[in-house]
Amino acid sequence: MTFGFILPLLLASLIPANAIDLADSHLKDYKGLQNLLGVHKIESKFDTPPSETTQTWYLNIYDSSKKDSSNELKVDGCPTDAQICGLTSVKLPNSDPINTEIYSFSNKLSPQFNVSDDKINVKFTGANWGSTSMDSEINLICNEGAGDNLDGLKLDSKFDQSLLKLSWESKHCCASAEAPDDDKKSKPDKGDDSSGWGFLTWLFILLVLIFAAYIVGQAWINTSSMGNSSEFFTALVDSIVETCSKLPELIREILAKVTGGGNRGGYSAV
Repeated sequence: MTFGFILPLLLASLIPANAIDLADSHLKDYKGLQNLLGVHKIESKFDTPPSETTQTWYLNIYDSSKKDSSNELKVDGCPTDAQICGLTSVKLPNSDPINTEIYSFSNKLSPQFNVSDDKINVKFTGANWGSTSMDSEINLICNEGAGDNLDGLKLDSKFDQSLLKLSWESKHCCASAEAPDDDKKSKPDKGDDSSGWGFLTWLFILLVLIFAAYIVGQAWINTSSMGNSSEFFTALVDSIVETCSKLPELIREILAKVTGGGNRGGYSAV
């Protein structure tokens, strides 16, 4: 009985968070959304004599691929596992405001993405508020004319305790096939460099093979009349030593011809 009670709790703790994660594959072409990372809020005030009522909604957008981005909502009065949180507070004259309603859409709710050319529609269904079930719908609308609009989160209609509708119009909500300039600079261009290194590698391998064939051939010629394997290996060692001793002089001659050097100084010979 004890194991049967603990197992569901363990499984629940292993369920990954499913909040609006900019690392999600549905959003891979929307590089501009990185500008909207963080917690955003909308506030509405109403006169409710003798009090004043304020309703504030918080939306957390995060990126699981970034260490400095968190899917925990750190707002007083809201559950830490909320991705969308609504607080209703009432303030009477000469008193501090009191939270009377708390709405929460957990980051464990799986988002439903519907991506089109001009907007990203994200839906969350099945959040609980007491005995009431709530849904939310967020539209990230591509609008180049809206500019950055980093504070453009809007409440589309009055919340009726069953459906929350939010929208955000910005150029950052438009699809972009190109990475930001900073990302491009961090990625090396592998075009000409890779082909150049490939040529040099093959040239080096070819020279090593020619060098080895020359040494073996020279040793073989020197011992071909004897037919003694021990003498062949002795001649092979002698050939290696002799060839290596000539390498510095050969390299100097090659460099002199390539650079146009020789025995001349800074002036031409007369």
